[in-house]
Amino acid sequence: MKRSLLSVFAGTAVLALPQLASATLLVGFYNFDGADNVEVVTNSETGFSGTVTDGIASEDIGGSNDGYFGADGGYAVPSGTALNGHAKVQSGTGGQLVFSITNGSTSSVSLGSLLFDAAYKESSSSVLNMSWAISGGGGLGSASFGGTSDPLVKHFQWDEGANYSDLAMSLAGYSLAVGQSITFTFSTLAGGGETFRIDNLALTGLSAIPEPASMLALGCLVGCGGLLRHRRRGPVAGLA
Repeated sequence: MKRSLLSVFAGTAVLALPQLASATLLVGFYNFDGADNVEVVTNSETGFSGTVTDGIASEDIGGSNDGYFGADGGYAVPSGTALNGHAKVQSGTGGQLVFSITNGSTSSVSLGSLLFDAAYKESSSSVLNMSWAISGGGGLGSASFGGTSDPLVKHFQWDEGANYSDLAMSLAGYSLAVGQSITFTFSTLAGGGETFRIDNLALTGLSAIPEPASMLALGCLVGCGGLLRHRRRGPVAGLA
């Protein structure tokens, strides 16, 4: 009997480990309506919210037509929405684009990747710069995209729809606690007359959250532990 209880105890311990959820799209933007320069989130996981702000107003025409956030075949945008406008990054004052996401859920989330589609207008040597920071000192960094070594797709007309370059930046090793925000700021060289089109912005993540079945298994674990202690002590005097 003792051996049997130990087997149950060990098996329950395995079941009680937190179940890792599969990678998911936490927040995504694909619909830029051009009404103002602050876009609200158009796709999100429960509890997550975000905004996209560009200082030169969003476009309501054209956009990346591949139908995915970042790499083709990955996270699909809702059917029929691929060409619903795009945002812009432009050199000079007010030309930045800011993408901000807040964790309003009930648990911390491990970050996956920043995904987006991008195209340039003026020159193949144009460089799209991006810096990011997590509120409360949770992390910060920067990256650059485009340039002569890795040119982006070029567009001559802003109302065109085409397959933009698929871009991604890994955020593995970073997490977003409850109430924290992560902010990405896109910019390009001041005074260079450079302009980029940005579309299908998204942030992915991987959360470790105990599922209901795991919580039940944890209860069984505690119960088995108590039963084992009782058997070692033997019956209490005076009880049948």
